[in-house]
Amino acid sequence: MASKSKIIAELFEADGDIIASALDNVTVTPTAVSDQPNTSTGGFTLPSGTTAQRPSSPDTGESRFNTDLTAMENWTGTEWLKVSVAIPSITSISGDINDAWQSNLILTGLNFLASAGKVIFTPSGASAIEVSVTPTSDSQITVAVPAAIYGLSAGTSVGIEYENSDGASSISSLTKTVVATPSGGTITTDGNARIHTFLSSGTFAPGSLITSVRYLMVAGGGGGAPIGGGGGAGGLLASNSKTVSNQNYTVTIGAGANGGGDSIQASQGGNTTFAGLTAIGGGGGGAHAGGSNSTPGGNGGSGGGSGDNAGTYGPGAGTSGQGNNGGSGSSAFGNSNRAGGGGGGAGGVGANTPNPHGGIGVQNDINGTNHYWAGGGGGAPYGGSTNAGNGGLGGGGGGTAGAGGNSGSAGTGGGSALNSGTNGNNGSDTVGGVGGANTGGGGGGSGWAFNGTSIKSGGDGIVIIRYNM
Repeated sequence: MASKSKIIAELFEADGDIIASALDNVTVTPTAVSDQPNTSTGGFTLPSGTTAQRPSSPDTGESRFNTDLTAMENWTGTEWLKVSVAIPSITSISGDINDAWQSNLILTGLNFLASAGKVIFTPSGASAIEVSVTPTSDSQITVAVPAAIYGLSAGTSVGIEYENSDGASSISSLTKTVVATPSGGTITTDGNARIHTFLSSGTFAPGSLITSVRYLMVAGGGGGAPIGGGGGAGGLLASNSKTVSNQNYTVTIGAGANGGGDSIQASQGGNTTFAGLTAIGGGGGGAHAGGSNSTPGGNGGSGGGSGDNAGTYGPGAGTSGQGNNGGSGSSAFGNSNRAGGGGGGAGGVGANTPNPHGGIGVQNDINGTNHYWAGGGGGAPYGGSTNAGNGGLGGGGGGTAGAGGNSGSAGTGGGSALNSGTNGNNGSDTVGGVGGANTGGGGGGSGWAFNGTSIKSGGDGIVIIRYNM
């Protein structure tokens, strides 16, 4: 066998490099390099880089890993296409999860793909809940929070990830904390609106979910007086938009006032307050004071009607933007048909004798039905055949007829879809109709010398708050 020592020596140059031309029995071809079995258990590292770092003149079939897309891609000869499973990534989530009603979340990210995938909600310490959803686009998903998640307690942390139609899950999940829904009062719903009704004083806590509310506030109604004026309705304030923040708001409900007595003006209703706003209580009705005298109607949200002899004192004044003035009684003492004036209502003034009806209230549909609120109380007559005044629509109480042998009829209570005012009476020493509960309706005038200073006459106030869920 011939010696190979000289041949081996001739393979190397002086500096140790191999002389390629001397490798006359080694064939290096693409097939020899590529079409060979690879028994390695490791990995084959591809070139990687961002989209901006793609080669400027790639060969057809050239492959690389795109770090922006978190996917392999190759050059088809005309464009770069992904050739591996697209890994989704959630970069942000807008919207909130609350503890009472369903809401929508918007997920923004990459590689959501066009076909349906799964949003996976994982509450802290609990099992995951999956929701099938079709992405809006490759970078956005809108998903309705399932009941098992939005019913969780406020403060619970919920992890959120996405598995796309390739079966790949997002690289990392983001979290949302369940927030508390607004609280306070009696809560009902009307379509997509949520309503808080306060029939008594309490606290409204909007939390962080809402920043604006619609509201209705009515103060307590004024009391009705004997042979005198009907009570003025409680002041009414309403708005379709009031800014609120994440704090507690004290709600104070004004009480309906007591009636008057012989020569004693009826009491004023209590104020209703909420979020820096005050609805003024209705003015009390003016009372018969014997002889040619009477007491005046009281000022308030709406004014009370004057006593049966308005020649001495007039009706009470209403508060601008909340109510109206009361009505006047008879102008002459000698008129046996004289009567006290009607109490003012939120929507109109109280009527004068001889038809001393309470002023009409105002319609508002904040609780889903177009109710009347804050009607004035009807006045009460002295004698003759004068009819007592009807209570104004919105819970005004009807006036009583019967004093001094009066042959007129008692007034009817003002209607309200919530609570109507009650009717007046025909007995000479009986109380007038009572304002409807939580309507702010004024009380009706009462019978002869009736001492109603300790008897409820006006209707209590109310606060209603509404917002969209």
